[in-house]
Amino acid sequence: MSVLLDPMLGRVPAPSPSLAETDTARAPIEIEGYARKIDVVDLPTDHYDHLDHGSVLRLLPKVKHPVVCLGVARHLIRWGVSPSNIIELDWHEAVRIKDVHHLYTCPTFLGRGFWDRHKSLWSSWVISSPRHTHLLQCR
Repeated sequence: MSVLLDPMLGRVPAPSPSLAETDTARAPIEIEGYARKIDVVDLPTDHYDHLDHGSVLRLLPKVKHPVVCLGVARHLIRWGVSPSNIIELDWHEAVRIKDVHHLYTCPTFLGRGFWDRHKSLWSSWVISSPRHTHLLQCR
């Protein structure tokens, strides 16, 4: 099973290049050259430095199931992702996709701007399988 955690693969973690420094480092993977299908991508928040529009548009055709926090699916749907593929979880919900994904939350500023504050959740994920347990915590 392949799981991609919190992929920020763009160069500008902001709604506009003038609002943030561009990242001159290379992305850890090149989406276009990544031939393998990805079973699950965990998107823990809709902050621009975690849910990059360009990264999502290039990545999601290769993903079977994006797993997102409550409120984040609306962005993916607006960007053309089929709602039937999205798994959207509320606090303390879990889903099994070969492995178990648990959602734990931490409070923070929520949303992609002043106009949509507190319309989505922000989370930490515990992803466990019989062999491994991983924690993804975003700040």
